[in-house]
Amino acid sequence: MHHERTWSGSRLIVTEESGIRLVEGARGRPILQVPQDTTLVLEACLSARIPAVLLYAENLTAGFFDLSSGEAGEILEKL
Repeated sequence: MHHERTWSGSRLIVTEESGIRLVEGARGRPILQVPQDTTLVLEACLSARIPAVLLYAENLTAGFFDLSSGEAGEILEKL
């Protein structure tokens, strides 16, 4: 079951599968432009009262997988 909701212009989907609810980043859509955008994901989780999030590679910052950028650590520390 999918309930599409938008937070601060970012497309995030509330999904329920086998009784587990989570906030899911829309496939193929960037959500985090900079590490500080992690607050958008947290806002979505808190407002929907959902403790879990599923993000795809395309939802993450361009530098996320470049470990020397420090973006992965900054994002994961907030989540």
